[in-house]
Amino acid sequence: MKRYLDWSKPGIRASLFMAIAAFFLLLGYEFIRSSATSLFIAEFGKDAVPVATLFMPFAVVGFLYIYGILLGRFGARRTLFLTTVGSGALIAAGYFAHRAGFRFASAMLYVLREAYVVLIIEQYWSYINSSVSAAEARKLNGPVCGISSIGAIAGGLTTANVVRQFGTQNMLLLSAVACIPAAWFSMQAFHTGGDPKGQRSEPKPSGHEGKSNWKDVVGLSLLRREPILGWILAIVVTTQVVAAMTDFAFQGALVDAVPELDARTAYLGRFFAQLNFCALVLQFIGAPILLSVLRYDWINLAIPTVQIATCAWACLEPSLVSTGAAFMTFKAIDYSLFRAAKEILYIPLSFDARYRSKELIDVFGYRFGKGGASLAVTAAVSRGVVFTAGLYASLALGAVFLWLFLVIPAIGLLRQNHQRAH
Repeated sequence: MKRYLDWSKPGIRASLFMAIAAFFLLLGYEFIRSSATSLFIAEFGKDAVPVATLFMPFAVVGFLYIYGILLGRFGARRTLFLTTVGSGALIAAGYFAHRAGFRFASAMLYVLREAYVVLIIEQYWSYINSSVSAAEARKLNGPVCGISSIGAIAGGLTTANVVRQFGTQNMLLLSAVACIPAAWFSMQAFHTGGDPKGQRSEPKPSGHEGKSNWKDVVGLSLLRREPILGWILAIVVTTQVVAAMTDFAFQGALVDAVPELDARTAYLGRFFAQLNFCALVLQFIGAPILLSVLRYDWINLAIPTVQIATCAWACLEPSLVSTGAAFMTFKAIDYSLFRAAKEILYIPLSFDARYRSKELIDVFGYRFGKGGASLAVTAAVSRGVVFTAGLYASLALGAVFLWLFLVIPAIGLLRQNHQRAH
């Protein structure tokens, strides 16, 4: 085993603690993902899903700016602790507000569920990228994703089996509680591996009178100095358009097929448990093998090519099964191979690229892609366009082709950056 990974290295042991923290974070995320979705649809209807998704980028911008300020003032360690505990407190507040009859609490929770989890997860990965080499990451990233997915699978199965007795609303409290062990294990990672390499003791002042420029706070200014970051952002945004359209297609088909609230929550719990099991296989087996034996450019071309097939099926035969397959395929690959491969690109970059620009790309970019897609759908609906599962699948297919188009000219730059990681 030591030949595979040297567990005597603090960085590798710290990465394991981060993986366990991700286990608990995603365990709680599955509780809020299914319950917040069901509560929101019950309150506002399925046609409001694109509208709510539209607000996600605005919420994420606020989260990112607060994160950037906290990072400059407190450093990576305390910022992760504060954002994790603070997220749990916000979820608990949403629970009590909804229980008190505040109608828009379900909308707040629906938006929050997407913002908090990705912000915290990306901090885990920023730390891992700062603690291991590129060669170690090729072997480690897949299993790290796998350990976190075990938590997601457990959360999905728990939701499916206890929601009828416990109630959809009460699942939110379990999500808030799960943030506590997530915070504890992430602090153990810092205790084991120390602070990330390249971290400054104080934020570097910029702008007038030494005040921090907002572009530096969120890492936007680095996109001009590191071309690879711009390409990653463009690809991430496009992939999230695919995610949004396949999600809308699946949610619409699901509401038509399973109209009852708790039954729909149970179905979602089982669905996401199956999704995370598929991702688990790819994380522990697929990603380490493929990243070791295949050229990096082949992997980047293969991922959208696979998605073309599933989206085409959903276009030709739109149903709960076909739209679910398209959505599940995208998410399983996104959680495993795409994630493991993408993280390696950040390793040779600076601390600000790993901790600021990365969060901008992987937090805002993910939600901006979904929000932009939702804006387009909302505008079209206001003009009388009727969206069906088949139409959503067709739009997803078009976005996949755009994704493939972006990957092809970016391969040279991706290869150059990948070589720097060795």
